[in-house]
Amino acid sequence: MIIAEDACIIIDLININLLDVQLTLEAKFITTDLIINEITSNNQKNTLDNSEFIRQVEIKGFEKEDSINELLNFNAKNNSISLSDNSVLFLAKKRKSILLTNDRRLTKIAKEKYNIETHGIFWLIELLLSKEIINKTEAKNAMELLRKTNNRIKKSLLDDFIKRLAL
Repeated sequence: MIIAEDACIIIDLININLLDVQLTLEAKFITTDLIINEITSNNQKNTLDNSEFIRQVEIKGFEKEDSINELLNFNAKNNSISLSDNSVLFLAKKRKSILLTNDRRLTKIAKEKYNIETHGIFWLIELLLSKEIINKTEAKNAMELLRKTNNRIKKSLLDDFIKRLAL
């Protein structure tokens, strides 16, 4: 399984202390340099720079002219999302990977236009639970941290997720 991660997922994983924990999954994690560059908070950047994740993840760069042109052409077809979001979408499409994002617009384009399997943070938490990489107490603590650190996530969805898993 190959998993392409968007910045919002990486930021959430940093904030809930599960960035390196996910590496225990039997998966190859990929992202792009544009996504990594979206992580600008000093604390998050420091955590990322000192993580196992940054050493193990495959980071696709777009420094060569042909790959820049490919990305820009792809971006022109999906101009309702940012260039960095297009970069991870492009990578997920090219590598036939799962796309992990909490971005609704990116999810919609990935699923409807490119038929890419797309999931968010709740799916990843469920996967970590099902593989017994984390336990219910750790998952609940992670969700409480998510509640405090992610202002964009719908609190009702978070509450429903916690109830559904009986956390």
